[in-house]
Amino acid sequence: MPVGMPDPWIFPGNPGLCSFPQETFEQERREMLENRRKKWDETIRAQNEQHLEFLRGRMERAEEFERHLEELQDQDVANYDRMKLQLEKDVQYLERKLQEMKGIFHLNKVKLEYNLEVLRQQDLENSTLRSFQKRRITRLQGALSNLNSRLEKQERKFREEKQSLECDRERLKGQQEETRSRMRHFSVTGLAQFRRVWLVNEEEAKELIRKALEADRLIHIQQLGIPWEEPLHWFLENVGPLGEKPEKRTALRAAREALEEENSGKPPEDGKGKKKKGLGSGKEGKGIPGKAGLGSRPLGNVPKETIRRILELLRDESGFLMEKELLKPLQELEGPPDTLGKIRSLFQVRRDLGRE
Repeated sequence: MPVGMPDPWIFPGNPGLCSFPQETFEQERREMLENRRKKWDETIRAQNEQHLEFLRGRMERAEEFERHLEELQDQDVANYDRMKLQLEKDVQYLERKLQEMKGIFHLNKVKLEYNLEVLRQQDLENSTLRSFQKRRITRLQGALSNLNSRLEKQERKFREEKQSLECDRERLKGQQEETRSRMRHFSVTGLAQFRRVWLVNEEEAKELIRKALEADRLIHIQQLGIPWEEPLHWFLENVGPLGEKPEKRTALRAAREALEEENSGKPPEDGKGKKKKGLGSGKEGKGIPGKAGLGSRPLGNVPKETIRRILELLRDESGFLMEKELLKPLQELEGPPDTLGKIRSLFQVRRDLGRE
């Protein structure tokens, strides 16, 4: 269609042509309105249904919330009542404790006031006592100085008495040693004198026994005519007192003999080294058992060098048994005198320990 030309459908001079599109338009408009109305009704219906569903759900939630709210309210009421009761009990307990604390506070206040008054009185007494103690300390210090001076005098006096007593002890010790030596001397001399008297009486008794035996023999043979048997007469062979112990050679004597032999190179002279007959030996070698003869026991088969070595070891290894007073002079000696002196001191210590 050329530009600027009018539309033939809407041309006003052609009414037949204009009625047909208008009807079509009206029909389409009615159909469209009908469709739109249906869609609107469906939409409204769906919206109403959704609204009803929402209302029902809201009512259900409201009812549920109301029930939950009632439960919470009941629970809160119960908790409130329980808490109120507990708080009332706590308040009553705290009121009682407050009253007790007030009573204790009042009692402590009274006690403290009383103690304060007592301490004040004690302070006054202590001040008086301190002054008294100071005076007493001064007096005791003076007494202490006097006692110290007296103590010095007493110590000086006791030292002098100690020295005098030590001198007396040494003197008495010397007297004791002298008395012991005299006792040993008198014992030896008494035994020797007793032995001499015994030997004289023993010879007289033996002579009388021989005469009696001879008379008995003559009576049996000449008068009675029977054979005579000589009885045992061990007493006739006995020499010395009955039960006399043999003379023993001391260890110091054996040591001296060994050292002298070592120095001289000769055997020691020992007149008593030979074994004598026993006290109970009879005519035919019979006698009383247990009766030993006089004499000393020899050294036997022990070499002299061995004995000398043993004595030297005893001297060197047993020095702790010797007295300190003996060690000083013995340290200056050398040779056999030194050995003999130490051995003598050791044997003396051994005898003293045996007596104790």
